[in-house]
Amino acid sequence: MASGSSNVVGESDTGMDTRTKRQLELSPSSDQNDAKQTKLSLSPELDTSEIHERILSRVNNTLANTNMNVGTEGGSILLQQIVPALVTAVSVAVGEAIDRHFKWRQETTDAQNLQLQQQLLGQLQKNCLLLRYENDRLEQYTRRETIRIVGMKEEEGENIEKKVLKVFADAGADVSAADISACHRTGKRPAGKRPVLVKFVNRKKKREVMTKKKSLKDMDKYKHVYLNDDLTLLRSRMHGVLKAATEKVEKVWVVDGKIYCTKKLPPGLPPDKRGPPVLVDSPDDFFKVGFNDVDFNALGLKDLICPPA
Repeated sequence: MASGSSNVVGESDTGMDTRTKRQLELSPSSDQNDAKQTKLSLSPELDTSEIHERILSRVNNTLANTNMNVGTEGGSILLQQIVPALVTAVSVAVGEAIDRHFKWRQETTDAQNLQLQQQLLGQLQKNCLLLRYENDRLEQYTRRETIRIVGMKEEEGENIEKKVLKVFADAGADVSAADISACHRTGKRPAGKRPVLVKFVNRKKKREVMTKKKSLKDMDKYKHVYLNDDLTLLRSRMHGVLKAATEKVEKVWVVDGKIYCTKKLPPGLPPDKRGPPVLVDSPDDFFKVGFNDVDFNALGLKDLICPPA
């Protein structure tokens, strides 16, 4: 057996016979077959060439780090030790590759789900805003015959309808009690000057009053009394934002619950370059006036706007 061992050792400088080499080495043809078989068994998205390279690398490292001599009497024992080591190396390599693949799949799926959720959230948010705007238009339409008088002194036991008719008469409007369907103060009484809501029987009388209210400006007793359209809360806030934007807006006014404004011209441009008035029917119309963004918090719409993820 010793002579046989010397013959085997003589065949190779490494001390490994040809048959053992063929069993342990991974030839190019066998590599290709293994890779093809792996590609058939794993999902199409998995990079099987990477798995093959990792397995080959681990096997080569195991062989390089194992001090063995198959030509000796203990060669078979060492070979029995090598085989489990190779199996472990292959198993670890495949396991790591599969784990990385499924981790990538999970991360990709999570990212896609997050993107889809953000898209759905954005669409729902847009729909909520559109519904809010439409509801505001309907609410404003119900107020088309109503005006709000601000600044009238409040007195104990007053006849508010009589006082309102006196204001209309001083403005030059022909309005009687029969033209008014409702007249009362609204809100709390902290300062004694709660606004007065006046609802007319028809819009013609309302328009007559709103047209002739300008004459009240020349009377001292009405210096701080204002007759305005009864705007919804949203439109009232929109009106306030436009009035405050003096760098963008030249003038703001309201007609039948609709807000109009004119843009402020850049220095040096003549008035005829101003263009037609802009109808601001919703916060989206702020961009027509030159706004770069909309302060939804100032408009009371913050609850409909979700912060970015």
